[in-house]
Amino acid sequence: MSVSIASFLDHAKADMDAARLATQNGDAAKTFEQMANAIACLGECIKLLDTRTAAVESEHPAPPPPPLG
Repeated sequence: MSVSIASFLDHAKADMDAARLATQNGDAAKTFEQMANAIACLGECIKLLDTRTAAVESEHPAPPPPPLG
């Protein structure tokens, strides 16, 4: 099963929306919980992007830099 970056972003957005609502309702604990969940989702996105970037770079290495001078 492939994990989608978009699905993590969707979850992060939903958590941010829930945090916004909790803030409007004055529920600091719920706001903190939802913000922590959103940050965790964004962290997972970064891990997936790093993994995919490394895979692409290993298949298509960058050319060496031009000589100096």
